[in-house]
Amino acid sequence: MKRKYIIAAIIYFILNMVCVSDASELSKDEYDMSQLQNIVDESGTEFDMSEYVERILTTGEVVDFNNGQDIVDYILKMFSSEIQKNASIYTSVFAIAIASGVIAGFGTIFNNKGVGTAGTYISQVMLLVVLLAGFVRVTDIAADIAKVVFEFMRLLMPTYFLAVAASGNVNSAVGFYEISLVVAAVVEWMFLNIFIPFNKIHFLLAVADSMSSEKRLSKISGVVRGIQKWMLRTTVAAVSGINMIEGIILPSVDNTTVLAVSRLAQAIPGIGNTANTVTSVALGSGGLIKNAIGVTGLVAVIAIAAIPALRIAASSMAYNVISAIVQPLAEKNITECISVVSDDIKMLYKMVITLAFVVIVTLAIVCVSTK
Repeated sequence: MKRKYIIAAIIYFILNMVCVSDASELSKDEYDMSQLQNIVDESGTEFDMSEYVERILTTGEVVDFNNGQDIVDYILKMFSSEIQKNASIYTSVFAIAIASGVIAGFGTIFNNKGVGTAGTYISQVMLLVVLLAGFVRVTDIAADIAKVVFEFMRLLMPTYFLAVAASGNVNSAVGFYEISLVVAAVVEWMFLNIFIPFNKIHFLLAVADSMSSEKRLSKISGVVRGIQKWMLRTTVAAVSGINMIEGIILPSVDNTTVLAVSRLAQAIPGIGNTANTVTSVALGSGGLIKNAIGVTGLVAVIAIAAIPALRIAASSMAYNVISAIVQPLAEKNITECISVVSDDIKMLYKMVITLAFVVIVTLAIVCVSTK
């Protein structure tokens, strides 16, 4: 009698798993991506997440190499658009730098140091105003993209980890979900309240030092820059390490559970092989949907972060080019000041890449470990 109850319980458990997995396979549209798609659309990215998931499930194609030229053209278009959008700032910086050199030259020619000194001070003040406006604009871009990326991650996690659980990785889904929530909250807070403020502090110190002839702030600005780099590297190492450790432990627990169920299914008289086959197919289908959603989220994060990252990179490159062009004509401290802005904007670019990498590596480890 007890044997019958045990067999009935096993059959019920297996059929329940099969039903859940089949529901994942046959009704993948039930994974709601409308809110995620709204974030992607608001970021200005032309990327249809549902269509991408469908393409992966039907063709297995992740990257369309036929669109390679379109991607290159898009990148060049973004660079030129950013340069044109801020042409007034770049033109002002260039004109002020050249003017400072011309005024200093007149002071030397007419042997009037007062004219040259006064002109240099006026040029420095004007340049600082323009550079500060440009730097604040780029900083706002970095802050906005951090909020968008982590908001996308918070909305993606329920949908994605539901698919992870439906693929038979229940313990992994729960464990990684908790970790992802903590990672998203902590990294976003650090980015907005530590990384960006530290970059602003370095900007002020480095600009003040570049305008001074005695260079008394170079050491402290170097310390601030070193702390910035250390924090970025530590964040990447910590997030990667935590996810890798969980990726080793949690999937092992799930694999043991699934293997035990499979062995019990095979032991059922008469329908053992059939039940085991159906369960394996269902879990495999759930795993395919799980990976499709994970890869789609990964690509979406790259697409969302790509546009602002390109804008920041274009701005840094523009200031760097201006600094190189005006170096023979402008005052040395003017050239150094422009280079400082270029370096600090480059650091913002590294920050954006870092936060995107944190999200990408989290999704990638979950996809790879929960097979």
